[in-house]
Amino acid sequence: MRVYLDDERITPEGWVRVFWPEEAIALLETGEVARISLDHDLGDDERGTGYDVIVWLEAAVVTRGFQPPAINVHSANPPARLRMEAGTGDRACLHELKPAFHRAPLYPAAARPMSIPALPVRRIIKTAHTRPLGPR
Repeated sequence: MRVYLDDERITPEGWVRVFWPEEAIALLETGEVARISLDHDLGDDERGTGYDVIVWLEAAVVTRGFQPPAINVHSANPPARLRMEAGTGDRACLHELKPAFHRAPLYPAAARPMSIPALPVRRIIKTAHTRPLGPR
């Protein structure tokens, strides 16, 4: 199944049209979606955006080993499009998240970062407030 999330554009032939993120997510949960195309701005940000689907996909891959479909972003909103594409990254990267996450800790025991001593906050604040504010 190919899913097309959009509120305005004409749905391409052979695609299932959905208008809201929860509809797209419900279809993704069936496991039958081979490809999904996402718009960001869906007319009512209170109900969600296409980015909400990306966030759900990332979480499902990491927590449940979900196999994501091919993902296309067709949003005309340039910053949102970049954010969504960054969220999808390389699809192979999404598949690698879960095994890497569960296989080993982030740092081996010998390479774990050491704690950093607290800075003398009182001295920093006092210095900042004793400087003259105008031109010298």
